[in-house]
Amino acid sequence: MSSHLSANVKRAVVSYRPSIWGNCFLSCTPDDEITLAYKWQQAEDLEEVRTELMAAADTFGKFKDENGSFKKCLINAVEGMLGLYEAAHLRGLGEDILDEALAFTTTHL
Repeated sequence: MSSHLSANVKRAVVSYRPSIWGNCFLSCTPDDEITLAYKWQQAEDLEEVRTELMAAADTFGKFKDENGSFKKCLINAVEGMLGLYEAAHLRGLGEDILDEALAFTTTHL
């Protein structure tokens, strides 16, 4: 019975002819003054975000001692260790300090 029903269903898209424009309106943007201003602003915003992220990356440096390893006094701060453990799971490729943080917290929790 279901094959009988699907044979009688007429789809509206069947009667539409292909457009010569295709998806141009979805993928093309004009290079007018407004669009160029938005692209310029987007590039500035991206650079600002990149700068802020690089500054935030140094945040974990304050938890290290002069030898470059995590401070031993952190071991007793269980809530802080748990927060560091959770933050380390948000690491991306090439974030060595978060890899070290994960190893440190996994060992000491």
